[in-house]
Amino acid sequence: MMYKFCLAMLIAFAVPSIASAGGGNTKSTGTITFKNTSATQDVYLVLSADRAFVTSTTIANFSGRGRVLGPNESTSYTSLKSSRYHYGFLATPTGVVPTSLSGNTIRSTNVAGGQTVNINLP
Repeated sequence: MMYKFCLAMLIAFAVPSIASAGGGNTKSTGTITFKNTSATQDVYLVLSADRAFVTSTTIANFSGRGRVLGPNESTSYTSLKSSRYHYGFLATPTGVVPTSLSGNTIRSTNVAGGQTVNINLP
């Protein structure tokens, strides 16, 4: 009989507190959308919450870290946690692959849950 009482108390008090604490992955996420506004340039783009990740990106490791936007193309990074994000980009003439990413522009933006941030490049 006592175990039924303990079980009832556990259900009555523990379950609602788990639900009110978030109970899983219920937090809303944000989106950052980048648009290459140039008709004559490609944009090489890297995004991360870690600024060192962006600054350490090279042409050699770019394909695993970044995206290339052709003229007037856009891309979205979705399911982002609320945070400050850093992005680096380099514009080149269409079809010209840069030999390095030195001289790329690095900027930052904040995103909150449920928010969409639109950024025009270059």
